[in-house]
Amino acid sequence: MILKFSHRRLFILTCLLFLISCQPEPASTDYWQPTEAPMIFEGEALYDYINGGAEKFFAQGFNQLKVQRYLSPKYKDPIFLEVYEMKQPVGAQAIYESSPSSQGKKIKIGQTGRLYPNLLECLQDSYYLRVYGSTTGISEVLIEIAKKVIGNLPAKNSPAK
Repeated sequence: MILKFSHRRLFILTCLLFLISCQPEPASTDYWQPTEAPMIFEGEALYDYINGGAEKFFAQGFNQLKVQRYLSPKYKDPIFLEVYEMKQPVGAQAIYESSPSSQGKKIKIGQTGRLYPNLLECLQDSYYLRVYGSTTGISEVLIEIAKKVIGNLPAKNSPAK
């Protein structure tokens, strides 16, 4: 059987295929993958990662920091995930509360969270999380990454409310 396509049908089909190929990439972690094993900083090694800002973490009972870098084949700039584990939930809460919140939008993630244009920070038990990047329009990806991480954190005691 020979299929006949009129010029009009062929043109419409070509236009549809073109439009499908031009759709923006979904904001999904499927496109953002970890690049290597997470970097781990314990004790004084935190100074190697944070030069000039580590003291506030030590004052609140810093235990460990895990940093994961994510890349997407569509974007040149990475996204970074930082998971700060504090010895006590009140330490994580103090770090979270020390960040300026006036420009962040409060979101329901973990116990509490804030979303900025290229940054998400949240609190869960003894953990303070930051997910950030310089690529515009990545808010949904930041939220997805944070939700996945929070879902895999070991349960600890929550700070008093």
